[in-house]
Amino acid sequence: MIREPQPHWQKKSYRSVALAVTIVFLVVVLTGILFVVQVKQHVVDLVAQQSFKTDQHVLKTLLDDPLQRNDLAQMKRILKDFFEGNPDYVVIRLYDPDKSPLFSATRPVEQSQLTLQAEITVGESQRRVHLVVIKEVVVSTQWLPYRGWRAIALIVLGCVVLSQLMWLFIKRFGLDPLYAGVLREQHYYRSLFDQAQEAILVMSQSGELLRFNNAARRLFKLPETMETGNLRQFHDKTNWLKIRSFIKMIKQQGHHTETAYLPSIDLCVEILGSQIVLEEQTLIQLVILDITEQYHSQLKLKELQEELERSLDEYRTLFDYSVDGLTVRNLNGELLLCNKSYEEMLGRTFAELNHQHFTKLCDPQEKSALSEKYREALEGKSILFEFTYEHKDGHHFPVEIRSIVIDYRGEPCVLTAVRDISERREKDQRLRELSAVVDHSNDAVMIMDDSGNVLAVNKTFCDLSGYSEEDLLNRLPLFLRAERHDRVFYTDLVKQLRDEGRWEGEIWIRHHRGHSLPQWLRIETVEEPENKTTRYVAVSADLSEEKAWEEKMLQLAQTDPLTGSANRVLFRDRLQQAIKRAQSRKGMEVQVFSLDLDYFKRINDSLGHVAGDRMLIEVAARLKRVSRGQDTISRLSGDEFAILVTCLNDEVDATRMAQKMLQAISEPMMIDGAELIITASIGVALYPGDGDDDVTLMANADNAMHQAKRQGRSRMCYFSAELADKAQEYLTIESKLRRALENSELQLYYQPQVDLATGDIVAAEALLRWHSDELGWVSPDRMIPVAEEGGLIIALGRWIIEECCRTIRGYHRSSGNWFPIAVNVSARQFLEPGFTDELVEIVRFYDIPPSLLELELTESMMLDDVGKAIETMKALSFKGFKIALDDFGTGYTSLAYLKQFPVSKLKLDRAFVTDVHRDVNDAAIAEALVTFTRVMGLSLVAEGIEESVQHECLNLMGFRFGQGYLFSRPLPKDQFISLLETKLGVSFVRTIPPD
Repeated sequence: MIREPQPHWQKKSYRSVALAVTIVFLVVVLTGILFVVQVKQHVVDLVAQQSFKTDQHVLKTLLDDPLQRNDLAQMKRILKDFFEGNPDYVVIRLYDPDKSPLFSATRPVEQSQLTLQAEITVGESQRRVHLVVIKEVVVSTQWLPYRGWRAIALIVLGCVVLSQLMWLFIKRFGLDPLYAGVLREQHYYRSLFDQAQEAILVMSQSGELLRFNNAARRLFKLPETMETGNLRQFHDKTNWLKIRSFIKMIKQQGHHTETAYLPSIDLCVEILGSQIVLEEQTLIQLVILDITEQYHSQLKLKELQEELERSLDEYRTLFDYSVDGLTVRNLNGELLLCNKSYEEMLGRTFAELNHQHFTKLCDPQEKSALSEKYREALEGKSILFEFTYEHKDGHHFPVEIRSIVIDYRGEPCVLTAVRDISERREKDQRLRELSAVVDHSNDAVMIMDDSGNVLAVNKTFCDLSGYSEEDLLNRLPLFLRAERHDRVFYTDLVKQLRDEGRWEGEIWIRHHRGHSLPQWLRIETVEEPENKTTRYVAVSADLSEEKAWEEKMLQLAQTDPLTGSANRVLFRDRLQQAIKRAQSRKGMEVQVFSLDLDYFKRINDSLGHVAGDRMLIEVAARLKRVSRGQDTISRLSGDEFAILVTCLNDEVDATRMAQKMLQAISEPMMIDGAELIITASIGVALYPGDGDDDVTLMANADNAMHQAKRQGRSRMCYFSAELADKAQEYLTIESKLRRALENSELQLYYQPQVDLATGDIVAAEALLRWHSDELGWVSPDRMIPVAEEGGLIIALGRWIIEECCRTIRGYHRSSGNWFPIAVNVSARQFLEPGFTDELVEIVRFYDIPPSLLELELTESMMLDDVGKAIETMKALSFKGFKIALDDFGTGYTSLAYLKQFPVSKLKLDRAFVTDVHRDVNDAAIAEALVTFTRVMGLSLVAEGIEESVQHECLNLMGFRFGQGYLFSRPLPKDQFISLLETKLGVSFVRTIPPD
């Protein structure tokens, strides 16, 4: 805030006083300088004494209060804290009135040190406590010389003279009393201005703020640092325009009063403005009263009044347009008010009914009963009863009456709601008539009100649910809910019933004994003309027999009829459900096992399908024993099973589970009195790592199972990415191989077998080769397993045999000579029923001697089914075909078996040929085999001869025939024929056609 302008005389007084003060200050400074120069005495006890007096006063003040409360402990704590906080004090003691010490604290002091001591009396006259304080002080004194005292005297005398002169000066000009009066007056008016409750502002004609009090600062939330300014910077444009307009009115009228609301700061004020003249300046003074609370109260009151008027209008509308007839009667029963529905109900107007007693509307015989009900209402009871009213035309109709006491225009009155229940009575009558029909219906019937409470049930419903009629009536049928349905099911049912007025479908209810019953339920909504739901009629039929039949059919459709385990359809469904649960449950793993029995076909072929079926039943039973109850065992087809296991956090180890299955299956089992042993191969795929759907998981588990078979059977194998790639490769090769067979893309290469002594070609081995435009060269190692698993091996083997026969016949046709060719036969083709007859038909078709077609078999192939192998070989030998045992030495053929096999040639595996010239053991085996075949009358061929030293060594040992890259690589037919023309052995030339 700005200060008031100062008068001229006051400014002059200020200059005079300032000059006088300056002179006095100079005199005092000169005196001090002289005093410091002259005085050499250093007295330190003056400060100590002053501090000592101050400490006495402080202690006295601190001890007054605890002394009055007689709190001796508090007094001791105060003295102790004071003594510890002031290290200069050496002794503090507290005495009671009889001089006995109550508290004492001391510090050591030397005798040479002087002390100050005092005794302070604390407390009232009735109870006095003495305090002794001793403080160490060091004092040294030095007397001034004579000249020093003289100088001091002169200085003191000069100060006295100057003081007298200043007093005369102030008195001469009258400064002291006048100035003091002005200051008092200014302070008085300033206090009135600042402490006023009303906000006061003084502004210039242009709106500049010159002065304002604290109330104005708080009201307008002006900054503490603001002294002057313009109100415009603290208000938005709208508020400033209002203030500016108000100032304009003051200028025009000299004064103005107005009430204004400033929304930007939520402030409502009453402003009293006037013009004032100060120091010949015309200023504007505003006195502002804060009436914000009154303003908001008026607004709230206005809103409440409007709300009250709206409520009254709403209640008046509800009263007038209520479907029920509404009346207000005084304590005497006379009508004061009624709505239109009541008038229409009775066929009378309000003018006819006004002040009419309620007994005028009923039968005279019922007046007493109606009067009794009215008295009950007057007693404050809420009454509900049915009665009969008389219409103006004379007919009577039933009504339902509800009455309560209310306050109407300051008087107690009775409010009555009258409802015409004629239609309800008619519907109740119809329901009673229908109930007779319903009670004898074969369907279960239940009727509920609009709240769902059971109103009626027939005997069939009681028999079906097991509940009596008393158990069901006036209850919500929630106890009939079965656990088969969740809350969503019932929520949807109620929603459809409310939206469409009906619901029909299959539902399960809970029987009184606890089990669930299936029903076909139909619920219909019976509505009043006003479209209000009043009844629900539920009609249901028992579906127990149908469900039993469906379950039986479903079981047949989802289970394997032989083993009783799940079939492929049920297995896939449960696998899909398990995947869904695993997707929403962290840590859940799904394991799929694909199990296939090893060599199960032999059981069927040797013992028959009945024995095979019994074995499958036993295998399924063993799988169930080693699995958990919640696991799914499924027979997919033939001897192929699938097992589904779900677990949390590695609860089930798939490896251990597979080993348990393999061990259980491999145990001997008695089938038709014979002890049989069978093994199985298992592939495992895991969710989510090996697939995210049922088809992928089952396919990957199947791929892993086939890999287990390729690894030697009777073992388990996990699916891996490599297996996936390999499976994809198998599918690709299978597809391309099938097309290659159809399009004649395959070809045979021929590798000669030579006489080691002469080098002549004596025979050849046919080797399958395939060059695909997309896959390139596909080796037999990749091709043959795919053909076996894909079911192409039979067709492929037939094509190879026919191609060899065509080559033999073609060479004979061109040269007149016969030439033998050896062909590899797969195990599946060899053990295929009718294989011998098929070969006979082929050689007859191409008209070649059977002896020129040499069949190469492996040891392991014959050991798979020794009896079947011996039988087939004998049949082939009888037909004239030559049989060679390929890769001899790498299998497990015993000499006893070899003696039974009707073979004509042995082919020593390359594993014994590679190091025959430097490995003693290989050489010994080779020499022994030469002797053995010579004795047995068998031909012997060494495979894999690639070096000359091997050739020489084998020749010296007595080997007659050999085969290998040393002599020739496998060659296409044309190149091989050219080579054959030059090196054909004479002993193998046949010029006479066979018989």
